[in-house]
Amino acid sequence: FWKRVTTLDPRLSDFVTRASKESTVASLFTSLRQSCWPGGTIYQVGPERTGSDKAARAAAARAALSSLFAHPPLLLLLGREGCDRAAARVYALFETYPLNKHLV
Repeated sequence: FWKRVTTLDPRLSDFVTRASKESTVASLFTSLRQSCWPGGTIYQVGPERTGSDKAARAAAARAALSSLFAHPPLLLLLGREGCDRAAARVYALFETYPLNKHLV
């Protein structure tokens, strides 16, 4: 037990040393600035999507989820109907506004 504790301490101190370097902190702030202000300007929200565009994207998302769940390990364990139900549940999870807001 004590051997694991003594090997953890140098690893932890090395991690903290690397994470607190000026170059690491500067790169984190640079990436934060680029994500909040791409190109140095405030992010502008794009045009509002139409209902048909939203429906097309929802259909594409359902198809992508069902293809993710249709791979052999899950397909053999759950079967086609089980994989379809699982994909539908995950899609419903992302469509539920409070859960979606919590996930993002």
